[in-house]
Amino acid sequence: MLETKKYSFNYSSLVLFTLFNVLFTAGILYAASHFIKQSLIVTLLFAVPLVGVLFAIPLLVRFWVCVFKGKPAIELNGDCLILNLKAKSFKWGDIKSFTFKVSGSFRSSPKGFIEIAFISNQEIETIQLIQINVESHEIFESLNYYLKAAR
Repeated sequence: MLETKKYSFNYSSLVLFTLFNVLFTAGILYAASHFIKQSLIVTLLFAVPLVGVLFAIPLLVRFWVCVFKGKPAIELNGDCLILNLKAKSFKWGDIKSFTFKVSGSFRSSPKGFIEIAFISNQEIETIQLIQINVESHEIFESLNYYLKAAR
């Protein structure tokens, strides 16, 4: 039987992500408040970037709830892979493979990411490694070890 392995959140990236969103929102609201007297259209244009912040709020709330409850970002056990950072779990039998990637695109993580391919469909789930306090190669090797051991 495989023992449970847990990987914690990378608190520094979590705090920086939270601070960025708070300061970005405060800056936009401050700038918009100065233009509201002059033009409503200019104020609304300043507020458009806040839509991106709205999409980040559920992610931030989920991260902080996990942190305060003491949940790890990822749990590996003999039955399944639990991604607390996405509030999802996957049985090892449903997973086809793991792929480690480093991309130069704007949205990619500097530490890279791991793609999870599934047997039953073409869906791919990603794990951004900057969110986890672990070396990229260590978690990739652990994921593959658990996947092989569960089969």
